[in-house]
Amino acid sequence: MKHIILAVTVLISSIAAVGCGGSLLSRFGIRIEGDHIVFNDHINFATGSDEILEESHDLLDGLAQTLNEHPEIHEVRVEGHTDSAGDAADNLSLSNRRAASVVTYLRAAGVVQTLTPEGRGETQLLCEDETDDCNARNRRVEFVIIN
Repeated sequence: MKHIILAVTVLISSIAAVGCGGSLLSRFGIRIEGDHIVFNDHINFATGSDEILEESHDLLDGLAQTLNEHPEIHEVRVEGHTDSAGDAADNLSLSNRRAASVVTYLRAAGVVQTLTPEGRGETQLLCEDETDDCNARNRRVEFVIIN
């Protein structure tokens, strides 16, 4: 019985130390690879809008935490990308607005680095198949370290 109580106490202490969902950095796989800050999820927006969905707030909070923990990073370009569905000019405008929304969120979260939003529209597709999976891969926000 003593061992069970000790095990439960250690487990509760571990959960309390990292939070119920684990650390944001490990939960989303946020890391620096070369000149990019990468992660294992997507920043999600309302369809056809620059409104960031609430489901992406934890990811953005983790990105803010990463930037705040790396003062050696001075400047980051926040690149918005779309799929190729729809008008190219509309996609470019949407990607600019989405990148700007991410910058606004990160500023509100206390990020002090220079953050430059830049829309790329459909000019840098990761794949060109006409599938839902391919379109989802193309709709993304990338973080490029400029320094």
